[in-house]
Amino acid sequence: MSDLSWIVTNAGNGRARFLVQNRGTWQDGDIGLRPEWMKVCDGFFTGFTESLKNNRPLTIKYIHAQCEALFKTVLPDATQNILSDTLDDTHGDRIPTLRIYSDPVFDHVPWELLRDDTDFLGVRCRIARMPIMSDPPSHADHKRMVRDIYHVLGKGVMALPDEGALLSAWRKTFDPLPSQAYPSSGEQPVWPDLDVLEKAWFGDILHITCHGLDKAAGWTLDKDAGEPGVINDTIVDTLKIRDGRPLVFANACSSVGSATVLTPGLAPKFISRGTLNLIGTFAPVTRDLAIRFAVRFYSLLLGTNGSGPAPIAEALRLTKKQFQDDAAKLAPGAAYDPSYLFYCLYGPPDSCFERAPAAAANGGAS
Repeated sequence: MSDLSWIVTNAGNGRARFLVQNRGTWQDGDIGLRPEWMKVCDGFFTGFTESLKNNRPLTIKYIHAQCEALFKTVLPDATQNILSDTLDDTHGDRIPTLRIYSDPVFDHVPWELLRDDTDFLGVRCRIARMPIMSDPPSHADHKRMVRDIYHVLGKGVMALPDEGALLSAWRKTFDPLPSQAYPSSGEQPVWPDLDVLEKAWFGDILHITCHGLDKAAGWTLDKDAGEPGVINDTIVDTLKIRDGRPLVFANACSSVGSATVLTPGLAPKFISRGTLNLIGTFAPVTRDLAIRFAVRFYSLLLGTNGSGPAPIAEALRLTKKQFQDDAAKLAPGAAYDPSYLFYCLYGPPDSCFERAPAAAANGGAS
């Protein structure tokens, strides 16, 4: 079984040309993104958003049907056939890796959400988005030791002190590893600001749980602070990334861009500045699920679950698979939260993040 690579270039008029590498050979995957794909995509996410507002969650059957329609309208037939041949050759735990090199204009396509007649691509494959850049950074080493973890919560995500239990769950994201957590604990917590982020850029992991902004304009640390509380493209352009650090996980709604708004998000900018990997979302995610998702992801990535650290793309895929297995236990027609499917990875899929020896770790306890 071989891995796959797609090169997705602009064919004009909103269409995409697919070049597909399979078993070491490049093939023409034809023209994709049929004109109706955006209508299908917009209908799905509008329905999801409305279901949250009205407290009427979607059913598994409905979500499967919508994502299968996306699969057929996004991917040309030739690419579908090559993908099918590769996935049919999958046996046991041999999971294929799919690298997607795309023109920035297609950064909003929800590749991970596409579903064939078997499963979602984000569960069947280890997917890595690899933005096409004129001067990409070079990273020789994809194995990283983790010493400094910055764990940041935006102000306004939780209503304190009423949601103290949720805050407690958030604080345990990296347990049993130490992290530098903001806000600080205590009766008068110190909330993070951009000065905190200045320090975090020199860490090994930066995990941000915050609000996204409309049209993917940025991530906000404080909704009441205005522009000073926003991580936007201007901030990213000033970053001095060293040696590919940190791994950035933006746990916010539409943090890498919106699948229904044709505006590039911040992820390609982070990658172009030198960040090795970034994880984010291409649609709104529910808050409680987002916190639980992060806990499961890091236990797999860092090996705190006892299984040993997993490469980053596999850790993300396995996290989705765990949530999917939970959903499979629901009764037919039961309410279903699909936002675990909205997470995506930028950068090399084989990056490994291993815990530094305890004596060398210098992160402060949260």
